[in-house]
Amino acid sequence: IRIVDWSDGSAPQRKEFHKKQKYMYSRLKKIENIKINKPKGGMCFWIELPKEITGEAVYMKLAKRGVGILPGVVFSEKSYNYIRLSFAQCNEKEIDEGIEILEKVIDELR
Repeated sequence: IRIVDWSDGSAPQRKEFHKKQKYMYSRLKKIENIKINKPKGGMCFWIELPKEITGEAVYMKLAKRGVGILPGVVFSEKSYNYIRLSFAQCNEKEIDEGIEILEKVIDELR
C-alpha cells in the first residue's frame, strides 16, 4: 500500500470545492420548508424535504428539466423525503439554475 500526500497539490481544488459548497449553501438557505445537512468534508448536500414530498417525485421532475440529483431512497428506504445534491461538477451559474428549478419543483409538489 502506497500512502499519497495530497496536502501539497490539492490545496487549490479544496479551496475551489469549499467556495462552491459555501455558494450552494447560501442559495439553498433561501428555500423555505427544507432542512439542509451541510457536508463536513464531502461534496454533497443532503436535503430533507417536507414530509409530504418524496425524493423520488423531486427526482422525476428535475430529471425532466435537466437537473441531476439522487433521491434518498437510493441510500435508505427511511430517507424517502430526502435528496442528495452534489456541487462537485457544477459552476456557480449551474448552481443558480439548478437551485432555481429545485425551488420551483418543491413549490409545485406542495
